[in-house]
Amino acid sequence: MRTKGLGLRADDRALVRLVDDPTSLFYISAGPLFAILLGMALTPVRHATPASNFTFVFLALTIAVARLGGRWPALATALCSSLSLDFFLTEPYRRLAIADKHDVIAFVGLTVCGLLAAVLGRSRAEESDRLVHEALRVGARASATARQALFDVASIVGILLARDDRDAPAGH
Repeated sequence: MRTKGLGLRADDRALVRLVDDPTSLFYISAGPLFAILLGMALTPVRHATPASNFTFVFLALTIAVARLGGRWPALATALCSSLSLDFFLTEPYRRLAIADKHDVIAFVGLTVCGLLAAVLGRSRAEESDRLVHEALRVGARASATARQALFDVASIVGILLARDDRDAPAGH
């Protein structure tokens, strides 16, 4: 099954890979947890600046999780980051509601940019598939080069032996 418009595949194989990969499991739980902890940590300074300025920190977290953990952990982090921004840093505080239109714009902007970072982040399976493909391509090229080098050496040895046979005195 393919989710429309997001470029994410939600099939059984992807879920099995996600569950089997301990790194992805770590990031799919740690990313959202860090988003919540980040929202809590920023509450003492929420009056010093508008909520829109905090979106950069959450977006940096999402991008880091996308790079280190893959698409699905980044997707979970992006959604939790948006909810954390709303819950901890926009008025009314500690409610999933937004009173100011500028905070709505910040919330929507963080959600869209976070989802975009998640979608553009390479999945761990794609990265490993790409690396295997590249290794096979390099190996095939090295094998072809080695075969050609052996053929060239055999040809040179054959030419040299034929010359030695032709140049050798008849009495030997």
